[in-house]
Amino acid sequence: MATLSGGSWQSALPLSNLLTRNLTKVARTSDLSLGSTKLRVSLAEIDIFHALVLGPTNLTVNYAYKITWFSDASFTTPIDNTGWINPIEASVVDVFDIPWEASYFWTGVRPFDDDYRGIWVVLSIFR
Repeated sequence: MATLSGGSWQSALPLSNLLTRNLTKVARTSDLSLGSTKLRVSLAEIDIFHALVLGPTNLTVNYAYKITWFSDASFTTPIDNTGWINPIEASVVDVFDIPWEASYFWTGVRPFDDDYRGIWVVLSIFR
């Protein structure tokens, strides 16, 4: 089981809602500042992951993330991190390839979300 901490969360939509399998239970930060949107996940034991996925979300197309892993439970000794990743940079399409009626004509960013479920973010895939 994981333990979640960090950030600043609205009391009506707390961080603990992310621990349920019910996707209708959401968590919401108190504001959009970097300190409020940080999230720490502490695992009780070492585990093997094939992917880290976050969602559904209401992220905008300008989001970025960074994953840092630590060697200790107090999060004081970092082992490594991904650096800041902006997935949109990989999604930008050549403007001459976008049909006029496409929903992403003005942004140049091919949609990767679903109107019903929100944006699902594949943070990393491990091999």
